[in-house]
Amino acid sequence: MAAIPGGTPSTFSAAQALTLLLTTESLLFAALNVSVALATPVVGGRNIRPRSIFHLAAAVALALGVVAAAAGLAWWQIFASPWPDSWFMRGEAVGIAVGILAEVGIAVAITKAVRR
Repeated sequence: MAAIPGGTPSTFSAAQALTLLLTTESLLFAALNVSVALATPVVGGRNIRPRSIFHLAAAVALALGVVAAAAGLAWWQIFASPWPDSWFMRGEAVGIAVGILAEVGIAVAITKAVRR
């Protein structure tokens, strides 16, 4: 980030914020999957209690939800006001929105599955 006079960092554009938030969301989703995979029982190894796995998955899913909400706000600034005239831009907007929402939905489903 570039600094402006007075020592404060410059602000991100909505597009930069969306890119950063989507990257963060993807990394959190990967962390959720790795943590659940590593928590599977291993014969002769140290096993993690199912309740602890659920709490970890729930915490990551919650963090992912917060990041997704922020990504949704950045998406809104870019695409919803005004809605794009081009079908290509509309397709991109819908695809990005689906990606934002799908990761949260899958994270919630993984968390519910771990709870059982």
